[in-house]
Amino acid sequence: MWRFKQLTPGDPERDPHEAEFFHLNDAAESVVREVIQNSLDAKCEEKAIIEFKFGTASKEAVSFFLKDLDQHLQAASFIHSEYTSSDELPFLAIEDFGTSGLDGQTGENGVRPTGKNNFYNFWWYEGKSEKTGKERGRWGLGKTTFHVASKIRSFWGLTIRSDDNRKLLMGKALLKTHKIGMDTYNYNGYFTSENYLPFSEVNILNDFNKIFSLLRNGEPGFSIVIPFPHSEIRPVAILKSIMIHYFYPILKNNLEIIVNENGIKQYINFSNIISLAASQDWSGTSWEKVNVESLLDFIKNTILNEPPIDLIIDDLTNPQIISESFGKNLEQYRESFNLGNLLAFKVPVEIKEINGGAKKSYFEVFIQKNLKSIAPDEYYIRSGITISDIKMLSAYPVKALFIADDDTIAKFLGDAETPAHTDWKERTEEFREKYEHAARKLRFIKKSLQTIVNIIYLPPKEQKKDFLKNIFYVNVEKDIENDEDNDDRTKKKDDDIPPPKPKRYKLSKIESGFRITRSNVDIEPPIKFRVKCAYDTRKGNPFNNYEIYDFDLSTVDFLIELNGCSVIEKKENMLELQIDNIDFSFAISGFDKLRDLVVDIKEINK
Repeated sequence: MWRFKQLTPGDPERDPHEAEFFHLNDAAESVVREVIQNSLDAKCEEKAIIEFKFGTASKEAVSFFLKDLDQHLQAASFIHSEYTSSDELPFLAIEDFGTSGLDGQTGENGVRPTGKNNFYNFWWYEGKSEKTGKERGRWGLGKTTFHVASKIRSFWGLTIRSDDNRKLLMGKALLKTHKIGMDTYNYNGYFTSENYLPFSEVNILNDFNKIFSLLRNGEPGFSIVIPFPHSEIRPVAILKSIMIHYFYPILKNNLEIIVNENGIKQYINFSNIISLAASQDWSGTSWEKVNVESLLDFIKNTILNEPPIDLIIDDLTNPQIISESFGKNLEQYRESFNLGNLLAFKVPVEIKEINGGAKKSYFEVFIQKNLKSIAPDEYYIRSGITISDIKMLSAYPVKALFIADDDTIAKFLGDAETPAHTDWKERTEEFREKYEHAARKLRFIKKSLQTIVNIIYLPPKEQKKDFLKNIFYVNVEKDIENDEDNDDRTKKKDDDIPPPKPKRYKLSKIESGFRITRSNVDIEPPIKFRVKCAYDTRKGNPFNNYEIYDFDLSTVDFLIELNGCSVIEKKENMLELQIDNIDFSFAISGFDKLRDLVVDIKEINK
């Protein structure tokens, strides 16, 4: 019943590397993110309900569903000691309700369907996805998680489809190209009926339901069973990952979770998530230093908040958030923020596909001064999924939430997402070629929260003599004349300070860049300069605030002109120059004309 295609001459041998895309903190996190995002995409009712159930089944009872798999596991070196030594099969069953199931064409008629067909795409597409708009998956790689979560790289899936109410069962294994005797088999295999068709026989489906104690009883949805889950995938790890990554749809009452361990059920819903989160030990997680109760209260308040304030963006083709974007009420917003009140802003944005018209969209930003911590709590959410790797606020004591729910911006950001849905990147060629000014728009969106905080956040008006003393501190001797304890001290006179060393270069501005030439000081080549660039910021060190999304000097976006010098190295915002002639000139252009550029040049000692 487990079928692996035999390779014939001319067929390439391949070992899959899809698992490399899912190096998250742990296996439980990977499973939670993939399962819930798929269920939210398939949600056809106001709320999706998902159960994660840990259980065991008799190996003898499961034998039909394992038939012929063991020889392939052995040949591909994925046989596990538990598989051969135990009479029990531990499993994780995951079922969703209030969803449409794997609907669409199945390919049973022998014709490969095209377009969006969830059943066919789930089982037969690899590295390919038909998801668009607000849907969360894009790469067609996420289902690899279900293989990686199993010690035997295999799982089963049973669905009841909302479009035709059919009940279908299949399984899939992701191993390696392997040999049994003289025959070579492909890396992937399927648990199917003859001719690779899904099982639909009532007795087989009923047995499957009974063996794994599934809840599904005629309701549309999808049930996944992962045999021999890795030891890190435990109920408490699942519970914590759910709260960390999907607190927003839970607090909006769009999602409810049940974690079931041997019949003991823990419910996670909008009414208990805050108290449940407050009772957990978050050591070793991304919430280890977070005041979880305060954070979730803040998120809940954003959901209950009055309509956000519309920001003014004068030019949507080259958007910028500046002080004037807040109209005449900026000082009022600043005062309210300093009092600890929640502020909500709606930021307009225009997205234009290369082969389509411009569409107006928006995203929302919520900020509140963090009165109980000096560290920021910032979260970026697209269509209910937390994009966990984006951190832009550095040292601001702010609680902040970025929400992209509108179809147009959700589609744009979804196309920029990494395979594991943890960041937005502008580097894929497909993304850059799909949208007009894709990189510029993504940088604006991604940095918007930071920009708003830069403008709104101001220190208190009263003088603070020790403000930032632990960050900027210079030990300077006191003036003897003004020092009562000056008996053993000597006065440091201004004329004791040596004059600054003259610079051996001249820096000048050119169109969208800068030029470096020799100064009036004599030089003896060869010498080396290290040049760092960054866009200026309203607050903080521009170089510390640099992100690779601002620009990357190693790309073809920049035009470099050299005369009497050479570039030894260039990466991100730094390049290294070697000066070979006395009369030299270096020029670079290609920076954003609408932003102020800061340049730092240091001579490298020989």
